[in-house]
Amino acid sequence: MNKVKIRTVKRAIRGDQQAFSQLVLGQADYLTRTGHLYLSRDVDVQDAISETTLIALHSIS
Repeated sequence: MNKVKIRTVKRAIRGDQQAFSQLVLGQADYLTRTGHLYLSRDVDVQDAISETTLIALHSIS
């Protein structure tokens, strides 16, 4: 992990929602591909990503 990403992670942990968004958006393709390994419908994949992202955001807030 490069220094910029480490700083972004640290900012997200401190509650910076913009940093958290950057991290999630940077992993959007990976999250979607992984979701399709377990779920067949696009709407279910997006729901799972949304729920997981919300849980993660609440856990660091």
